[in-house]
Amino acid sequence: MKPIRRLALRCVDRTADLTPVLAGLAQIAPRFEVIDPSWLMIPTRGPSRYFGGDLAVAERVRDLVIADGTPCGIGVADGYLAANVAALQSIHGHRDAPEPVVVPPGGSQRYLAPLSIGRLVQLGDLPVEFGDVMVRLGVLTCGDLVRLPAERLSARFGLVGEQAHRLAVGDDRAPLVTATPAPDRSVQVVFEQPVLQADPVVFAAKRLADPLIEGFLRDGCVCTRFTAMIETEHGERSERSWYLDRGFGVAAVVQRIRWQLDAWMNEPGAVTAGVVLVRLVPDQIRAGTGEQTRLWGQRSRADDDATRAIARLGALVGEAAVRVPVWSGGRLIHERYRLLPATSVDDADVHTTHHREAWRGALGVPSPAMVHAQPRAIEVLDGEDRPIVVSGRGELSGTPSLMVIGGERRRIIDWAGPWLIDQRWWSSGGRRRLAQMQVIDQAKGAHLLWRREQLWWLAADYA
Repeated sequence: MKPIRRLALRCVDRTADLTPVLAGLAQIAPRFEVIDPSWLMIPTRGPSRYFGGDLAVAERVRDLVIADGTPCGIGVADGYLAANVAALQSIHGHRDAPEPVVVPPGGSQRYLAPLSIGRLVQLGDLPVEFGDVMVRLGVLTCGDLVRLPAERLSARFGLVGEQAHRLAVGDDRAPLVTATPAPDRSVQVVFEQPVLQADPVVFAAKRLADPLIEGFLRDGCVCTRFTAMIETEHGERSERSWYLDRGFGVAAVVQRIRWQLDAWMNEPGAVTAGVVLVRLVPDQIRAGTGEQTRLWGQRSRADDDATRAIARLGALVGEAAVRVPVWSGGRLIHERYRLLPATSVDDADVHTTHHREAWRGALGVPSPAMVHAQPRAIEVLDGEDRPIVVSGRGELSGTPSLMVIGGERRRIIDWAGPWLIDQRWWSSGGRRRLAQMQVIDQAKGAHLLWRREQLWWLAADYA
């Protein structure tokens, strides 16, 4: 089967979020696969015919993300792996203003030939052990792997060997459709009254996903791609395709619905009425191959017990009452995590750490032990009780000696900073500028202070 020609779009900053540009991308390509918030894939067959070629489509996507201020790498090629390698090459060539890399049709195998086995394992989500064996056998590149008979790889390594060979020759990681979805796989809910808040919509999606995923498991298969359609009373519609190679569980489906809702409802003017319809359509289903349990570093029985306990608590006190902190990223300490209902969080994400990398400009570890939900206004004074101010260049007007919290005067014995943060400087309404400073008071208490809007604020306390 001929591989799908794809455009891969990957953010330079892996913690960035592409959701603000999804509406614009929908004007270029009606369907795309969202791998995670910083990475998506677009089938280019239709858009290329309409806009006049792969390069024209890539340039339109590039102009869109540049206008949003999100540097991204763009690659176009036959097959999943080649498109991703082209996108990463685009990033490495020009990180500030990446140019699209377009691999000619039919050229993916030659393009991938110099790629190391280690990169194939990493980008193709293959077991590390497979790469180790290949290196010990002297198979160092994709070109070396392609020269091995595909049937021998499949006989020796099973599905992993077959998948590695498909990726190395520039094909897709699996056939486009391995099983035809039954007509009754699609599920939907229609609300009698328009719903104006996101949480009831998410909970309705969970009630849809529960029997859907249970049916897949009962049939011995998994859903690796589904389309979520959400419609309002005024006919506004959000439609997104989501992809997960290992297959979706209920929590993973619900998590994607929440991402989609957050992006859609935060887009100015996109939603003018309440939601009346939620529809889930399985697009790609394959046989469930199972997963070998590892000795450590993977999901354990304790994880399963905790998941069941959370589900039980949610049934007793309500799903919205049982919440867990989820990494969302941000430069300010209170932005890094947010509390979400536990049943809407994919617990498999606990074992992934790449998206928890610190943002540039954020404070380093250790993090404060307590972050105040509402920062407290305080005063910071020098030795002569004069207010300390911070200049536009981040310079203090004097040496911090005292801070006054609710009338209590505390002597400052040490301090560090300030560090300036200027967020969303390109946005007229969302710009935020502040300075952060760390201080230690006379009682050996450490604190994080903000200087914002000509005032000092107590933002967090260290243990």
